[in-house]
Amino acid sequence: MNRWEGRIVVHLLLRENGEFVTARFAKSSGYKLLDANAIDVVRCTCSLKLRQRLDKPVVLVSIPVIYKLK
Repeated sequence: MNRWEGRIVVHLLLRENGEFVTARFAKSSGYKLLDANAIDVVRCTCSLKLRQRLDKPVVLVSIPVIYKLK
């Protein structure tokens, strides 16, 4: 077991209808595996159904992902 912990900030781009465009990390945990997993988690869970369109054609959302062992 690696006992890795870290905080990653993922930048997510969404279209005005909530459709996923891309995700990349803005702040690394220092561990490539945690960073890649955070991107995958956000990408797999970012399906949004908006009641109304956003004000801009593309919106940047910052999402913190925290890996902490207890």
